[in-house]
Amino acid sequence: MNWLEDLEYSGFGERKLEFLLACLALSGLGVFHPLLSLIGPAMLVGLPVFLAEMKRARLKKELPSIALEISTLWGILPMDEILIRVKNKELNKVGKAIKAGVPPIKAFEGTSRELDPIVKLLKNGYKTGGDISLAMRHLAEDLAEEEGIKEEINSSLSVEKLTMIGGTIVIPFVLGITNSLARSLDYSGLSIIGKGTIETSRMAFIGNSIYVIEYAIIAGLYLGLVEGNMKKSLLYSTALALVSFFIYNIALGFKP
Repeated sequence: MNWLEDLEYSGFGERKLEFLLACLALSGLGVFHPLLSLIGPAMLVGLPVFLAEMKRARLKKELPSIALEISTLWGILPMDEILIRVKNKELNKVGKAIKAGVPPIKAFEGTSRELDPIVKLLKNGYKTGGDISLAMRHLAEDLAEEEGIKEEINSSLSVEKLTMIGGTIVIPFVLGITNSLARSLDYSGLSIIGKGTIETSRMAFIGNSIYVIEYAIIAGLYLGLVEGNMKKSLLYSTALALVSFFIYNIALGFKP
């Protein structure tokens, strides 16, 4: 799936211009700090992907109940009525199209890939005229089991994910406080050290900033890897980098 598909699926498809203008406006925050100029491009690339993936994940969780509902109604109602009744807008739209006279095979075109297992059974039932209620029930059970396994995996990795996210908060805060305390020390009695205090402080700021941003990028990549979706990594990395750098600068202004 490419970015344009994600843009359409996320809900921004009908508001492309408004979304683009909003991202350009956010890029203007770079006048306050160069790093803030990354917000716009990150939102432009990452937000549609993030929202589309959330929508797909929500649909995957709903698949077992959709399949079970179809299996219950199959043989009692015609296919178009079943699809109109199920709790899924895409299948509702297909059902209404079939009821309006569109051939079922054509009506199923353009449905989400996540619906493919259900759609394949429905097409098979239409072509053969056979009873697919039992097959649909087995599909519902398989999908529910698969979703349960995914939830167990995500639950087992939640500690690691929280640790990485926590690190993007704690590390910049500690570095900022440490740098602030170092700046506040009185070096006036040490002429050699005193002359280099400003330069050393500047180098410490640059070094710490690079470290904070690098850690945030690595954390974002890890979160995307854990979730099995590297397309989210850009959004995670950018968001965590901005938050970490902001926390670092706030801590840097601490006055003991």
